[in-house]
Amino acid sequence: MNVDKLFKILLYFFLFNMNVSFLYTKQDRLRVQLSKFNKFGVIGKNECCDIINKWKQENIEDKEYRIMLDKGMRQIFDNNVFPLFVNRINAQYIIINLVGEENVNIINILDNKKNTWHIDKAIMEYHVFLVEQNYNPNYYELKNNNMKHFWNIFILNLLSEEENKLIYFKKNNYIKFLEEDTIQKAKKRNSK
Repeated sequence: MNVDKLFKILLYFFLFNMNVSFLYTKQDRLRVQLSKFNKFGVIGKNECCDIINKWKQENIEDKEYRIMLDKGMRQIFDNNVFPLFVNRINAQYIIINLVGEENVNIINILDNKKNTWHIDKAIMEYHVFLVEQNYNPNYYELKNNNMKHFWNIFILNLLSEEENKLIYFKKNNYIKFLEEDTIQKAKKRNSK
């Protein structure tokens, strides 16, 4: 009788864990990794909308800005999208991400109108984080949605696959990083 009960408990435990693993998506994995990183605020969609509504109230007279925020708020409520809040002194941003099988597409960046700093440092840190975690960051949709950050995104799109490999290897396989770095430096010397 005890063996039978133990078997049932193990069976229920196995079935429960199997169902939970199907619910754990790539987006969830990225959220957990980002929350451990402690540089960005992984917030829920409702908290994100509260921040956007606050920004709208602070800038009630600026119709274009409020329309841009409304567009971003609609993007946030897509199923595969999650927001990331960057809260620094004089720089508050909401980065809207669309997670695919192999890519993380940054589809929009909403910023507080009172910002005095540009996003280049924060977006570069985020880019490095994504590459280190073996995600492929993509910024192509951002060109249509937010021209304010065009130059930052233009520079990130220019990063070659080899530079992204170096970023990944530096974090995950230092010996491979040294090998690749030596090869790339030799190529540069030979091309001169």
